[in-house]
Amino acid sequence: MISVQDLYKKWASSYDTDINGVIYLEEEVTKKWFNFKNKTILDLGCGTGRYAIPLSNSNKVVGVDSSQSMLEIARKKIKNKNITFVNSDVTNYTPSQKFDVILSMLVYDHVKNLKKAIGVVKDASKRGTELFISNVHPYRAFLVSLNKNRARFPHGYESYQYYHPLDEYLHLLRPLGFELVDYKDLIFTKKMLTPKFKKAGEEENELVAVIYYFKKIN
Repeated sequence: MISVQDLYKKWASSYDTDINGVIYLEEEVTKKWFNFKNKTILDLGCGTGRYAIPLSNSNKVVGVDSSQSMLEIARKKIKNKNITFVNSDVTNYTPSQKFDVILSMLVYDHVKNLKKAIGVVKDASKRGTELFISNVHPYRAFLVSLNKNRARFPHGYESYQYYHPLDEYLHLLRPLGFELVDYKDLIFTKKMLTPKFKKAGEEENELVAVIYYFKKIN
């Protein structure tokens, strides 16, 4: 077992090129949902910038991540000045402004204290803020929780992963004025399950991940 910090330090160099079924399915949804223009966007847990960098072409983006190794790769890919990267844990970041859009994609699975992480969302949001969160599917995460929160990642790495069901998010976000607008379960259909994903261990009709879309209405 290694810490989350060590996991991403080791994984950073190959993160963008590894075959990752969860990310593939997630991006099939987000390429339809993430059509933002002239927005201020906070990407909590931005990693190598897979969302932050393309979104910065038509928006002002702040990307936050605790892994210096991941941010070093992200900074090498910057082609415009509409993006700022901050090296900070997503539970400790202090936003200097309110944002139109907040993303936290495949991040909160690594966060034990979700209440503290949502506190950052509270400080960064305003009426009308759109919040997008993706997680490993609760069913899969629940099975991990039965194994003392030990999860396996690419290259055989093992690190911690935490179970946060939708009810927990609703309990924390509704008092802040957020309501659930939509969600998508991510699942591999027979058509999507190409040989490369089979080789990576994905299975047909397996619940892989989920994306939640919240909006702050008051």
